[in-house]
Amino acid sequence: MTAAIRTLLRSKARSVLIEAPAGCGKTYEAASLAMDTVPDLNTGQKVLLLAHTNAAKEEFTRRTKSAGRRIEVGTIDSLCNRVLGPYAPAVGLPSPLDRHIGNRGERVPYPTLALRTADLFGRSPTVARLLGKKYPLIIGDEHQDADANQHAVLAKMAEAGGSRLRLFGDPMQAIFERENRVPWEKLRDEADDFADLDAPKRWRQTQESRQLGDWIIAARQELRTGRPLPLAYAPESVSIIRCRWTDGDAHVQGDAGLISGMIHRFISDAGRL
Repeated sequence: MTAAIRTLLRSKARSVLIEAPAGCGKTYEAASLAMDTVPDLNTGQKVLLLAHTNAAKEEFTRRTKSAGRRIEVGTIDSLCNRVLGPYAPAVGLPSPLDRHIGNRGERVPYPTLALRTADLFGRSPTVARLLGKKYPLIIGDEHQDADANQHAVLAKMAEAGGSRLRLFGDPMQAIFERENRVPWEKLRDEADDFADLDAPKRWRQTQESRQLGDWIIAARQELRTGRPLPLAYAPESVSIIRCRWTDGDAHVQGDAGLISGMIHRFISDAGRL
């Protein structure tokens, strides 16, 4: 199955979406794809590899270090910042832009960067086309956390420049609650090809870890279909700690912030048991 996915990723398909649970080799496959593409680049071209967090960015940078500047690793926000910089006054943003970005006071909020970049691409397709020609392969990591504008930036750039777009993600690992997040089903419908990368490679070292990996993938499938975790079949390495909520918890229903805080405190306390 992994070999088929590698072939799909390296195909001429314009857009490919890969759903990859934790521990199934997503980072390895994305970095390997970038490295394998470098020999085919023309002069002045680069592979664009975009993550959503600085931690992921650093990991991709480490894995692709030998390619030098032929692979450009960053975040979608950093890409938008660079694209908008020269056009900041024309799109109603302060200049120099990178000195006015932030989520406090009168600074330009980070979500605004993708919004204005997508708008710029719509008004000036030439800008998107030039970038697409520079990056014949665009890889988006953890794309389940992309909002509609961030996705539009990558999609418009790829379409205008004829780039191949390869998106990796897992809707069950989404960490941002964004009202304008692109539904995973929509991403699947838009992609030319879709595949699951679901072989638990991280857990292949010992018999115990293999059992854990197989159970995690099976448990994930149960959750995807709306069924409860198969705790009765959990391997011995899984510790089950039941949380007993206090009386009167009805007030937290529908409040994601409160519920999240309670869950994080529970996990933190469980780690000390």
